[in-house]
Amino acid sequence: MKAGNQNPSKTIILYPYGAKHLGLLDDLKSNSQVYLRYSERKTLRFPGLSFLRRVHFSPKLNRLLPLPCKHLWFGFSDIFSLLKQTKHILIIDTALRSLDENLLQKLKAKGAILDLYLINSMNAESPRFLEIKPKLSLDVWHKIYTFDPVDAQKYGYTFRGFDYYSKQPVAVPENPEFDAYFVGGIKGNREGLINHLYQAISNHGGKCDFHVMVYKNQKYTEIEGIHYIQGNWQPYSNVLNDLVKSNTIIEVLQEGQSGASLRYFEAVCYNKKLLTNNPHIIDFPFYDARYMKIFHDASDIDYDWLCKREPVEYNYQGEFSPRRLI
Repeated sequence: MKAGNQNPSKTIILYPYGAKHLGLLDDLKSNSQVYLRYSERKTLRFPGLSFLRRVHFSPKLNRLLPLPCKHLWFGFSDIFSLLKQTKHILIIDTALRSLDENLLQKLKAKGAILDLYLINSMNAESPRFLEIKPKLSLDVWHKIYTFDPVDAQKYGYTFRGFDYYSKQPVAVPENPEFDAYFVGGIKGNREGLINHLYQAISNHGGKCDFHVMVYKNQKYTEIEGIHYIQGNWQPYSNVLNDLVKSNTIIEVLQEGQSGASLRYFEAVCYNKKLLTNNPHIIDFPFYDARYMKIFHDASDIDYDWLCKREPVEYNYQGEFSPRRLI
């Protein structure tokens, strides 16, 4: 096909389960400049054949199947056809789990311009991110973007930290029911701090709503009053409906992370106070010392500020939207 028939303004975006579950790219669903493709494996159904009712193709089987057949089981099965429309492909980090080196090399050989956007820190302990880290050193990348300012400096990546969050519709109550909200998994060496914060805020009269995810067979210390989520995450709509009922959102980063977690985006989008252990917050857009406080341990916390009901307004106008990526 002649180069003139390609649309250079269009972008193919491959995104993983996590981004889909959280609705991070929802603002792009109706964008004519984007081909959105989900990277997880399809589940095939065979009615009437109970032993084939749900066939989920494993990574091992995927490696044994020849190109292009093996990628028919994925949501991006038409990716080579899309290269006739545009050569630009943006991959959201853990979508790489479904893309082996052979496929990436073949895409590059076909003229694809491959960019990667990391929305996890290099020190992240998520099993899904650890799985894709070896692929970051492949010679297929045009650019690697990261949400983490320290990772950008350390590894020479391009920093883009604030354009991958789609605000979801949710009603914010006028009078919060709780003083402090936290949600997150036990990873990145933060369990002790999460537990300590819950106990300290409660001991100072604060009413906490803490939700902690634990992985299968993971050992943890259970604290009375904390809600523990076993295995799979709850729907993100539930998270949003819970957090808007609190006066202050608590952000506890994983050890080694410097980029903003979703708690920062949520605080700005839904006009909530933010208590964070991220010292880089002072350099982030929308930072406002009236509404955002930094702590290192429980002794740093201004509990009167955390509990005080007062108007919060960041004047957010869609600045985090992934439309800015396009």
